[in-house]
Amino acid sequence: MAEPRRLPAAAGGVLLQAGRVLLLHNRLNGEWRLPKGRIDRGETPLQAALREVTEETGFTQLEAGADLGTRSIEYHLDNGLVRRELTYYVMTLRGYSRRARTRRDAQRFGLSWLGVDEALERLTFEVERLVLRAALADDDAD
Repeated sequence: MAEPRRLPAAAGGVLLQAGRVLLLHNRLNGEWRLPKGRIDRGETPLQAALREVTEETGFTQLEAGADLGTRSIEYHLDNGLVRRELTYYVMTLRGYSRRARTRRDAQRFGLSWLGVDEALERLTFEVERLVLRAALADDDAD
């Protein structure tokens, strides 16, 4: 079996506020996801996570909390098996200031604040349910 192709590492956030979780709904494929994206050259995972969550949600006053660790995932794309490292952080809002999202992100992603149980039910991928559970366990520990 061929080795998986490595994709650039990604980072994102579990945005928790008042007992709710912010999820992205991809209108193109129906997936429900946590906000995340590629770590650019020269960025730390935390810098990338803050940038990506801001880009995808528009929220500009993010506060990062616990590092939820890095997970290695494998999945199939049209051209074979790929591997990617994902790092997530717990995040909260310090304020509700927002900036306009890119036209592409605004068209592609709907934003939904959901209760925890509904978010766990809707998330498309098990790895993101694990990340959300880890964020909730950390939140309970505070």
